Amino acid sequence: MTYKEILDKFIEISEGHNMVELVGYGDISDINTPDNEEPPVYPYVFINPINVSSGGKTSSINLNVICMTQTYDDQSSWILQQSNCLTILEDIIGKFSWSNDQTFDFIDISSPVIFTPFKERFSDDVVGMTAQITIEYDNLWTNCDRPIR
Repeated sequence: MTYKEILDKFIEISEGHNMVELVGYGDISDINTPDNEEPPVYPYVFINPINVSSGGKTSSINLNVICMTQTYDDQSSWILQQSNCLTILEDIIGKFSWSNDQTFDFIDISSPVIFTPFKERFSDDVVGMTAQITIEYDNLWTNCDRPIR
């Protein structure tokens, strides 16, 4: 498994969620609030890589995964939409963790996953949930895979 293969699968699952309208990837500064769209394209899932660590037989990818949407300007609406964003993130993480794809048998999302609710003002007001996740995977190296003699 490579970093790209793992992230491609995570993005594919995110894009395949029936509630998600837009998926992005990159630094926090790359978040593109879709305010010029009519109607706005939400919920928006944004995947923000933090780091990759390798420890011999295993490696791990640390990500912030952000799910955001617009809401009415009242506390009850904020809580409802944060709850909906939490459900979307749990769906994506669950689908990734329990994929039927046998190439992903050596991949796991570490527990616990930390979820943080937020209310932000980008170019438009959004609320949502951020998940801090760690994807662990086996380094399945063989002598054929190594570029060193």
